[in-house]
Amino acid sequence: MAILGPDEECSAWLNWLIIRSHNQLTLPAVWRAAEELAKEELMQRETIKGVEARKIIDAAINAPDR
Repeated sequence: MAILGPDEECSAWLNWLIIRSHNQLTLPAVWRAAEELAKEELMQRETIKGVEARKIIDAAINAPDR
């Protein structure tokens, strides 16, 4: 809140983030990336290093449509 300002601005920004996240996840490549990251790695271990996550996400986004 110190960065975003008053409660009203903070709420508006958080609402925008929720809408943006929802819209992004409706894109097939983005959904596929989230799905791959979760099923391939997060189900097997608690954490993934950023470099590893990026590789999984890139591979999923660049994979041909199923």
